[in-house]
Amino acid sequence: MELMEALRPVVADGEQTLRRFMGNRALYQKFVHKFPQDENMSLLEEAVAAGDWAGAERFAHTLKGVAANLGFSELAQAASDVVAALRRGEEGAALSPLLEGVRDRHRDVLSAVARCDP
Repeated sequence: MELMEALRPVVADGEQTLRRFMGNRALYQKFVHKFPQDENMSLLEEAVAAGDWAGAERFAHTLKGVAANLGFSELAQAASDVVAALRRGEEGAALSPLLEGVRDRHRDVLSAVARCDP
C-alpha cells in the first residue's frame, strides 16, 4: 500500500509531516520503516515494571519525540500524557490507563507501518 495512504489512520497531517523531511518522501519512508526497530516502547515497559520512574520518563519522552517527528500525533500525545503524569509524581497503578493508551497507539502505528510498501 502507498506510504501516506497506509499511514492515514495514524498521521494527522501528512503534508506538515513531509515538510519536516523537506518534502523528501523517500527519506520519510526510510525513517517510518525504521520505527518498528525503535526500542523506546519496550524500554518504557521495562522501566515501569522495574519501578524505574526516571527511566520511564526518559523513554516516554524519547518515544514522544520520535512519534511527533514522524507525524504519529496520537502516539506522541499518549506518550506526552505519561511524561506529564510521571513529572507530577504519579507511579504504579495510577499510570496503568495512560500506559495502556501508549500501548494501543503504538500498536496502531506498527500496524499502519506494516501495511506500507517497502
